[in-house]
Amino acid sequence: MTPPDHAGATPVALEVPAELDGERLDVALTRLLPKETRSRIQRHIDAGTVRLRGEAPKRGSKTVVRRGDRIEWSRPPPQAWRLEPEPVPLRILYEDDDLLAIDKAPGVVVHPAPGHLHGTIVHGVLHHLGATLTAGPKERPGIVHRLDRDTTGVLVVAKNEQSHAALSDQFAQRRVLKTYLAVALGTPPARRVETPYGRDPKDRKKFSSRVRQGKTAVTVLHVERTWGAASHVRVDLETGRTHQIRVHLADLGHPLLGDATYGGRRLARAAARDARLAFHRPALHAERLELRHPTSGASFVVAAPIPDDLRSLLRRFSEIDE
Repeated sequence: MTPPDHAGATPVALEVPAELDGERLDVALTRLLPKETRSRIQRHIDAGTVRLRGEAPKRGSKTVVRRGDRIEWSRPPPQAWRLEPEPVPLRILYEDDDLLAIDKAPGVVVHPAPGHLHGTIVHGVLHHLGATLTAGPKERPGIVHRLDRDTTGVLVVAKNEQSHAALSDQFAQRRVLKTYLAVALGTPPARRVETPYGRDPKDRKKFSSRVRQGKTAVTVLHVERTWGAASHVRVDLETGRTHQIRVHLADLGHPLLGDATYGGRRLARAAARDARLAFHRPALHAERLELRHPTSGASFVVAAPIPDDLRSLLRRFSEIDE
């Protein structure tokens, strides 16, 4: 993929309202530009494309804004997507003329996005097919659902427009049964969790169920086994919001092992007391998907084996025997 050209960016002029008087520049811009993440805004500030009172703040500055201040921000133009095949290893669980089911590895991004322009699942699928994949949006062809970068497990890709439309509709209408394996701190309650859901108002890189307005998120938790310090949890998703399982478990006080974003200090303190709780990524695996085949309409089930690192984690608590 060719990196975007930011030349000719259109400046946007903003005025600081009274309620943001005294806030840091990056915080104020995040509030004024709700579609932008705080990290992206900080990168713009460091790159000198943001001006406050006519001047560019110093790199890494914690500049404070005042009521009535004028902020100028150069909005980058839309990215020019040009996908090219790359030999990204794919673990294929199933394939036919209409779809491809992949066992996604940890650390791999599903589709290109700023900061991840190469080495994604999409690049690997294009290489595997030996042809251009045009089903769906041009920047993420074939993709009908996603997994977080460090989440492993079943990912289904549509190979043609008909399949993309049929599979996308099933996911949108909540007709796909999605089962995850998780290892959580402590013993979460076995229950159905239904909350509003949206961007965290304090950190736009994160999501939260503690929002005044948002979409509905529904997670069903089943505790398969608990060892006190941690639990093996089966999760059924009725909705598929970004970070949904991670957020709901953290909100219940039982974050996923290895989830530094939502577990933070709680996990660090727990791991210091019990070394078995240490893990290098969120302990989450998309174990099983059940849907209707996009062409035949027959029930279609695909499952992914537990990855070695998660299997080793479970073995620490004697969940899986040799």
